Amino acid sequence: MKMNDREVHAWLDHWAQAIRNGDFAAGRSMFSEDVVAFGTVAGAVSGIDALMTQQWERVWPRTTGFTFGPPLVLAMNDDIAVVAVEWRSEGRTDSGNYDRKGRATLVLRSIDDNLLCTHSHFSMVPGTVALRDESGGMEAPLSRHQSQLTASGPAR
Repeated sequence: MKMNDREVHAWLDHWAQAIRNGDFAAGRSMFSEDVVAFGTVAGAVSGIDALMTQQWERVWPRTTGFTFGPPLVLAMNDDIAVVAVEWRSEGRTDSGNYDRKGRATLVLRSIDDNLLCTHSHFSMVPGTVALRDESGGMEAPLSRHQSQLTASGPAR
């Protein structure tokens, strides 16, 4: 697959839809097995299983209305794109919804004719709460000891 802006936009649209629908299988199919990522509640993680467990499964069920803004493609060639993009959603708690605004940097690669994310870095806009607990208070992100860069051991 030759990488182009249309493919990047379609990938972002498809992933935003997976997040909105809580479709973990669709999201998983869009990422490489050995993805390295930084999340809004997970620290550094390596591998799709760790990303799903430490980030997606904690956030997606408590999120509504996820959308990406217009992406800024920082670099692109035939098989790789580096993308910076803002996003927004609402977090859900028993006490109501709250705005979640952030930004992401993604590395997308064409692997075996599939566009896959090999690196993602999501962060909140400063001052935005990543997750609130069910009472509406702030939920702490995973500590460095709970979130590991490598699947086999602690971050080095």
